[in-house]
Amino acid sequence: MFKTSVSLLIIFTGLNQIVFTQSVSKKFYLSGGMGISYGNSPSFTDYLRKEIPYSDDDTINSYNTGVEFFICTEYLLHKNISVKLDYSYFIRSTQYTYQYYIFDFIINTHQPYLYVNYVMKERKYRISLGAGIGYHYQLLENIISSNQTERYNSHGPSVRTEIIFSPSFSKTFTGYLTGFLCGNFYGDLKKSDGNYLKATGDSQNVSLRGFGAGIRLGVTFIL
Repeated sequence: MFKTSVSLLIIFTGLNQIVFTQSVSKKFYLSGGMGISYGNSPSFTDYLRKEIPYSDDDTINSYNTGVEFFICTEYLLHKNISVKLDYSYFIRSTQYTYQYYIFDFIINTHQPYLYVNYVMKERKYRISLGAGIGYHYQLLENIISSNQTERYNSHGPSVRTEIIFSPSFSKTFTGYLTGFLCGNFYGDLKKSDGNYLKATGDSQNVSLRGFGAGIRLGVTFIL
């Protein structure tokens, strides 16, 4: 009888520990920070080379750098699978000067993504491999003068793959370091009056579609 009681107590204690551990396991992650991306938009680059006087391949760079600020929330579906909602605001400025002419362009992009991640969790860190799809909204501002700015809008899908390294600092706080690759399939840039952005004397519409890579640095709070 005593042995039976001890055995039942051990089983009950073990089950209680399993249930308690599952009930307090952390499943929500909230992250934020900033990143830098390096990419190419061939259509927009060709437009600049046609529009800016005496420009050539050496004066108009094929690849450009932009900055993004991001926030994302992640939910752990399983110990190795999570879903993540990610939003970032991307901004890039392109300015060229020729004699007394100034060509000033600012690109703003709203970038929401939905990711599915494969998670590998260790005691001191976590690594995630993810793939995401999003639908983005772009605004291109052509600043002609202090009182004249032309604005063009576009939108379209984007895909991104990433790897995230999250070193643990405490039970509720980790670092967030990401490397990513992306491809963008944006539509043509268009003004509110319906006119598309085109180089002078060219019939081809201009877009911001292209590809790129980047890194992010931030922090994560485990809820």
